[in-house]
Amino acid sequence: MQKVIENIINRLFPELTAKLHLPRWGKVVALPELPTEDGERGSDAFYPRYAVDVQLLD
Repeated sequence: MQKVIENIINRLFPELTAKLHLPRWGKVVALPELPTEDGERGSDAFYPRYAVDVQLLD
């Protein structure tokens, strides 16, 4: 019965199986190009305004 409950929980919450709910260390490796002062650009799916490239250290 214990194994059946664990399987149901793992199926409903796959992040628990992958351990994605735990904190992870990383370092920022790149920043996006910042907008100029003249015309501030908006944000879109391909060029987010607030974003960084992160490399996991695990």
